[in-house]
Amino acid sequence: MQINKEKLQKNLDEKWKAVHCPYCNDHKWTVDPTIMTLVEVEENKQITLGGKFQPLVAVTCRCCGNVALVNTLILDCIDEKEYKEVIYLIRQTKTSKIILRIYQKWKMIQNF
Repeated sequence: MQINKEKLQKNLDEKWKAVHCPYCNDHKWTVDPTIMTLVEVEENKQITLGGKFQPLVAVTCRCCGNVALVNTLILDCIDEKEYKEVIYLIRQTKTSKIILRIYQKWKMIQNF
């Protein structure tokens, strides 16, 4: 997924011009334009892949290293059509994993 770096920087400059770090009160930030997302951890401590997807970028305080994650959809700096395609692929992956789990359980029952 591509990010419009110029639009990202412009929107952050407009919205973050007076934002100070809540830990050190500095106001100098570095933006990593790499899109990332958080992953869900289930109760049994397994990581869920193919779950929710939020396209985030990291904004790091240059003084203390505090990291804030900013949603690129809110900043309107990624293509919404491309985002929807990624969501579709994630859902397909999740469906495939569910089908695989059902098949594996069925095989276990057959072998029992």
